[in-house]
Amino acid sequence: MSGSAEMRQLRAPRVVLGGLVGAMLAVAGSAYQGAFRNPLADPYLLGVAAGAGLGATLVISYLSAQKGSGLLLPLAAFAGATTSVVLAYALGRSVGGIARRGR
Repeated sequence: MSGSAEMRQLRAPRVVLGGLVGAMLAVAGSAYQGAFRNPLADPYLLGVAAGAGLGATLVISYLSAQKGSGLLLPLAAFAGATTSVVLAYALGRSVGGIARRGR
């Protein structure tokens, strides 16, 4: 494979994909910071990272030997992250941590 073909076929798509992933992470971080009105907000604020880690750990622990567990891993991480956010929100609402103001 010549240097030019290698550049076009192997390296350029990876560079473009890296740029797209970085842009998506930047948008997600900005949305998180905007939602909480906190410039220091990060995925650890509501346990998103911990929930994703728990979901991934459960799949790796219990389904690592089965076929198709590689596809299930990101889905379990997403489900764990979503579940942790929902539980944190429900706990905040039940304790009264989210103030409601009516005008």
